[in-house]
Amino acid sequence: MDKLLIIPLATLLFGCTASDEAAYPSLVPRPAEPAQAGDAAPRPAAPAGAENRLQALVARREEAKQAFTAALPAAEASVRRAAAAAAGSEAWVDAELALGRMTAAQSPAYSLAADVAVLRQDLADAAIAGADVAALIAGADALAAEVDAVIADQDQTIGRLRASLAG
Repeated sequence: MDKLLIIPLATLLFGCTASDEAAYPSLVPRPAEPAQAGDAAPRPAAPAGAENRLQALVARREEAKQAFTAALPAAEASVRRAAAAAAGSEAWVDAELALGRMTAAQSPAYSLAADVAVLRQDLADAAIAGADVAALIAGADALAAEVDAVIADQDQTIGRLRASLAG
């Protein structure tokens, strides 16, 4: 009885290991396949309107300077009047309010810096995806450096005025 069971099992086992390579196609790429599969995908484009966004941000650079520059003479005059006044006097309070307006006048510069940072991130994402945005990145980086310098100059001016008020 055991011999009768072994023969069918052995037949099944040999059937599982049979190799009939002619019945199945090879998985090796054919000579024409690499040319079709290797077609390069088109490079992604720069983010929509990136060049226009950069130009608009460059135009806002002067606005960021002008708001602060316009508030500067009044603040300097208030601080000069308060220089000899006691802390808490009306002249001192007016000077503090003027310095507050100077800080508020920095808003366009800080807003511009934030918008430039967003554009730079969008351009970096596009560059990672393979878009050719090197010129736009260079322009955005240069603008970011200029805006940072404007903000640093404005901070220094406010610091100078605040120091002369405190002294």
